[in-house]
Amino acid sequence: MNGEIPLHVEWVLSVLKEKTGIDWRRKGITKGFLREVEELKEKGVLHSLDKLSWDSDTFQKIISHFTVPEGYFFRYSRQFEFLKKKVLPELLKNYKEINIGSVGAGRGEEAYSIAMTLEGIVPEWWNVRVIGLDLNKELVQRAKEGMFLKSSFREGIKDTMKMYIEEGKDGFYRVKEHILKKVNFYPFNIMEPSKEFFDFFHVLFFRNVLIYIAKEKIEKAVENALSMLKENGIIFFGHTDIMPDMKLKIEPIEHSMFIYRKKKIEEKKSEEKKLEETKAVKKELQVSEKIKEGVIYFNAGETEKAERIFKEILLSSNNPVARAGLAFVSLERGMIENALSYVEPVSTSDPLPEVYYLKGIICMNTKRFDKALEFLTKAVEKGGNLPQIRVAKALVHLHLKEPDKAGFELEMAEKFLSDDLSFKTFLPSGGLTALKRYINDLKEVLK
Repeated sequence: MNGEIPLHVEWVLSVLKEKTGIDWRRKGITKGFLREVEELKEKGVLHSLDKLSWDSDTFQKIISHFTVPEGYFFRYSRQFEFLKKKVLPELLKNYKEINIGSVGAGRGEEAYSIAMTLEGIVPEWWNVRVIGLDLNKELVQRAKEGMFLKSSFREGIKDTMKMYIEEGKDGFYRVKEHILKKVNFYPFNIMEPSKEFFDFFHVLFFRNVLIYIAKEKIEKAVENALSMLKENGIIFFGHTDIMPDMKLKIEPIEHSMFIYRKKKIEEKKSEEKKLEETKAVKKELQVSEKIKEGVIYFNAGETEKAERIFKEILLSSNNPVARAGLAFVSLERGMIENALSYVEPVSTSDPLPEVYYLKGIICMNTKRFDKALEFLTKAVEKGGNLPQIRVAKALVHLHLKEPDKAGFELEMAEKFLSDDLSFKTFLPSGGLTALKRYINDLKEVLK
């Protein structure tokens, strides 16, 4: 079709995609489809198309213009060899009942090829079901008849196939009765998979289906296909299929032939856990770097930049250091109540030394020196041998007229002074230089 698509036609195509996943661009818009749409419009039923089921007669007429019956027996013969020599022997060791599915079965060439592959390998007393599934109900009916033109045998009718195929009238070939009875066909929509097929198939042929699915629907289509497959089940894709990233759910067992195995739940959980742990570590490192940046800005007196960084961190993580950082910023601005609002949420469970230090400073500013000493002592007990905590304790002891204790705290403060503190912890206004000056000034006072 040339030119712009009429709005009512575009709407029909969007409903088709939503219900079935079909991308009309693969096959294009035919005159037959346009006539169908105009007829529905004239009958006044076009507006209710989105309320109809995909398997209703009206919707099936739309579907028929976009489903492709093309196929031939033993297409990608190497995959059937793999099924015969690798997959079936393993299944026969472990199961007495085997279910094999063909999604997008069309006229049935693939499903009947599977049944022929089983001949002579699977004992008669084994319960083996081959099931062909297709969106187009008309094709499903044709597949049940097992009648084919010579074009369905693109590689010719080999001698090994003559026991399964017989020549009929008018150039048709018919699948023999004993093969016909081994295959069942049902209407099926991969976007709305039937519950009866959940965790049902040991092997699933899902070949050349994805090329007809809209890009944004592909992942859901594969997810639904995998939901039909048992754990450790085998899924065959076509060489033209565009695969989404499903490495957590499937793994290649023969990459060159597009054959995959569905992972066990334990394997998926293990890999998902590893992935989550990797993401968590990566995020933690990113947050750690941002906090370091915020601390440096704070100690350099650039409180606005520090505040912005800490707030950004809190948007995605209730990080206690970021909350403490915002409390220090508030304290620097003399906003004690605001500082408390940031401190309280992180002071209830295993608080940081900095949190006790903050609460101690707040108590000092409100002249509650006994309470301040209690918090600052806890800060030290929590592993907070930071010089600013010791200096704060020295100031409290001076207010409480305990010069000997103040002197001890100043000695400890000097002991833990180091040049990298500006990158590691929140320092008083003026940074490391100011902290060293406070220590010297207080020592002079004590003399």
